Amino acid sequence: MNARPPQGGPGRAERGATLLIAMVMLLVIGLSSVSVMRNVGTADGVANNVRLRAQAGQAAQLALQFCIHQIELATPTVTVFPAPVAPVPPAWTDAANWLGRGTRNAYTLAASTDFVGGGAPPVRPQCLIEQRAFAGTYSVTARGFSPDFQADSTSGIARAGAVVWLQADVWAPVAGQPVRTRTWQQLAAAPL
Repeated sequence: MNARPPQGGPGRAERGATLLIAMVMLLVIGLSSVSVMRNVGTADGVANNVRLRAQAGQAAQLALQFCIHQIELATPTVTVFPAPVAPVPPAWTDAANWLGRGTRNAYTLAASTDFVGGGAPPVRPQCLIEQRAFAGTYSVTARGFSPDFQADSTSGIARAGAVVWLQADVWAPVAGQPVRTRTWQQLAAAPL
């Protein structure tokens, strides 16, 4: 005789529980996959931002070294701003000097300059030399840009990409002689 288990017996309840457990496991696996994919995308974005900032930093260092070398020349090609007299702020804090709207402007490195990695970036780095009150001392400020840098055309404020500002204090007691002392810093609060 064939005996069938009753309709509400133990075999039927087990099949329903297995389906429910499989659905929960599928949901957990799907959510973990989405989480892993988001983390990979975030890590890739962070790595790209670090790379772009490093490129902007290298461009700023190139401009800083270029202007420091100009101090060592007997006749520099870069305009040297006079020492500010109080209450006039330093020239590097005036955005007009960086945007080409001042009476004297920051020097923009030419495309023929030996840039890291070969070609010149779309926005070339700039530097500005300013005398200090003490004879033979200078403040050199430079800024470099990442290849994807974009700025607002009227204010000069960055809309995309990275910009790095560096500043060095230089002591060159005799014009046309090697620089004796230099200290540098990265500017956290830049004028643009």
